[in-house]
Amino acid sequence: MNTHLTAQQRNDIALGTADAAASAHLAVCVRCHAEAEATAAALASFRLAAVRWSEQAAVRAWLPQSNRRLKVAAWPAWALAAVLLVGMAIPLARRQSPPPAAVSAQAQLSRDNQLLARIDTEIGASAPAALQPLQNVQ
Repeated sequence: MNTHLTAQQRNDIALGTADAAASAHLAVCVRCHAEAEATAAALASFRLAAVRWSEQAAVRAWLPQSNRRLKVAAWPAWALAAVLLVGMAIPLARRQSPPPAAVSAQAQLSRDNQLLARIDTEIGASAPAALQPLQNVQ
């Protein structure tokens, strides 16, 4: 015959709501006392872990998003990348681009003369191009 505590009685002991008979048995039975101590230790460990987690979660809730996402160990890598990027950009910026292809003076003079001739034609007209067909109607 099993005279040890039932699962319900062990739960009541863990919750502190055990009846007098279960408490009396716990006082005299080494096996049930050891089980109750192990259960109490496990619950205390769980309680401590839960409290620590909630304290850390509260601290994380107050930290800005940027502090949470970027680890401290990542800063040296980002700094090195920035230095390398700037170091590579400076020589590229200092390079002078080759001068544009030299345009012969004669070709440029010819284009300038054509432009001036078109300007003279438009200025010399008595009416704008859009109204010139109306000049011939009388």
